[in-house]
Amino acid sequence: MGEFMTAPCLPRSTRHATLGAIAIVLACSTPAGAAAACADQSFGVGKVNVCTREPCRSFTPPEEIARISRGVYAEFIGLFINDGIASWLGADIDNAELIEVRRFAGRRLGSAPQGSANGEEGYVRETKTDRVHWIEVVRRRRITQKEVAELICAANLLWSAGRIASRQRTDVHNALFLVDGDSTKSFGGPGELDGEARAMRERLRALRDPTWGD
Repeated sequence: MGEFMTAPCLPRSTRHATLGAIAIVLACSTPAGAAAACADQSFGVGKVNVCTREPCRSFTPPEEIARISRGVYAEFIGLFINDGIASWLGADIDNAELIEVRRFAGRRLGSAPQGSANGEEGYVRETKTDRVHWIEVVRRRRITQKEVAELICAANLLWSAGRIASRQRTDVHNALFLVDGDSTKSFGGPGELDGEARAMRERLRALRDPTWGD
């Protein structure tokens, strides 16, 4: 019986990550266990298949997203017929904040919202150089500690997960990134997210302020 419990056929690193994921699932099945298992310091415990930030990225995120040192963010880049639109939606665990950045460029410049208020919770930024010209709409909102704990619990399952295949499409790039200091784990790429990575993106979307629109 003890031999089965230690999963002897698995490599040590995989065994530890697997048992850690099982422990998180069991702990999160009760209200008291969820608070303990999804505590702030548990984020990224049992992580596997990680890389440093830059090699994990195909595109450079806006500064508000790049500043997230511990958290998760979803990335959308329009390709071909969707060229000129991009968006990032991320949760900053340390600051308990949800951040959305929508970018409009090229023939999509005219689609940028007009008259958006500038303030602490939202602002518009235009970047125009010899190489690029785009408008970014930035929105922020605070998230509760309960919402942070739920994100951590869901993220920890992804930290310990293997590869999740994406649905193939040629006109969009969708990715999900987990960030813990210099460690990053990514899912997706050209096409559509699937499985638990898609579920995490939907979890982030559910936290958006309804006034932000589609």
